Amino acid sequence: MKLKVTNVLLPGFALALALLGGVAWLNWGHNARMEAATESLAKTHELQANLNHFLSLLQDIETGARGFVITGDPSFLEPFQNGLKEVGEQQRKVAALVHNAKLEKHLAELEPLIGERIARSKEAIQLRQTSGFAAAKQNIAQGQGKAVMNKIRLHFAQMDELMRPELAKESAAARRELDVARWMTLAGIGLSFALLTAVFAVARNENQLRKGAQKQMARHIDDLAKANVKRQAAEASLRHSRAVVENLFQSLPGPVLVLTPELQIAEAIDAYLTATMTTREGLLGRGLFEAFPDNPDDAGATGTSNLRASL
Repeated sequence: MKLKVTNVLLPGFALALALLGGVAWLNWGHNARMEAATESLAKTHELQANLNHFLSLLQDIETGARGFVITGDPSFLEPFQNGLKEVGEQQRKVAALVHNAKLEKHLAELEPLIGERIARSKEAIQLRQTSGFAAAKQNIAQGQGKAVMNKIRLHFAQMDELMRPELAKESAAARRELDVARWMTLAGIGLSFALLTAVFAVARNENQLRKGAQKQMARHIDDLAKANVKRQAAEASLRHSRAVVENLFQSLPGPVLVLTPELQIAEAIDAYLTATMTTREGLLGRGLFEAFPDNPDDAGATGTSNLRASL
């Protein structure tokens, strides 16, 4: 019965572990795809955020110049100057993030428009500083700067429209991979749990059978007590047999040392004790390498390690 249960338990545990390993391997693949989808989604969001900041800088340039023209207050030039400092770097950052032919085309068309928008803002500021409000107002009233800015906004709106389907696609892919990984994990855990439950049920049945055997054994104690006299006679015979074996053992040729599987000294014949100049009391129960260590004065001694490897 023990062999039968063991034959059930071991394959059961092995199959459960194989299921968990398979689920882990599949999850690893799905996690890799999910990470790729998430990374792509994050890059698209990063591009969108940088485009928004890019447009915000251009609007700062426009509104700063307009505010100065209207009020003549130099404080309105602060967002204008800050926008000028950052817009070039922001444009390069956006270009580095774009890997789409249509978006690259929009960026290429934006470049001259941005240059023109900055030039017209500078022109309006220069007129306000040198010729006064009326001249600067007349320059702005022509609407050329506004027309350029409208074209810029249109390009940004079209780029945003181009990215929306890509964002939706990447978000759906990330959610899909996450859902698949979640369901596969749940399925693998469920199957493994069911299998382990069956294995433990078999083990529990074996335990119940063992308890039954123990109860039956208890009922036989009285019978064992009746056999005590016979056992004592058998022990006497055994002692005699041991004496015979001991005599045979001591008569073996050459020094013989008996070790346990743990390499503890269990017995030694007299010839061994004589050859090693040791006593039985000094050896029995001690570890082999405790009783016969390497020479402490020889740092390069390898006798113990060589013997241990051999054993």
